[in-house]
Amino acid sequence: MSIVSCSKKQQPDTPTTRVQGRWKKAQYATDDNNNGRIDEQEKRTQQVNFTDIISLSPDATGYQ
Repeated sequence: MSIVSCSKKQQPDTPTTRVQGRWKKAQYATDDNNNGRIDEQEKRTQQVNFTDIISLSPDATGYQ
């Protein structure tokens, strides 16, 4: 009796591969006063029935 097993080679972990997948957005923020940082009053809770899709490409481009 013999058992054969194989596995797919794991790709190196990169910033792009770390963010790929399905995420549930709980909050979003915009720099409303243009001071270069997100202040507490600029954070908002995400609406329940809202779908946001972000697609990233290997060449560092993407779309929302």
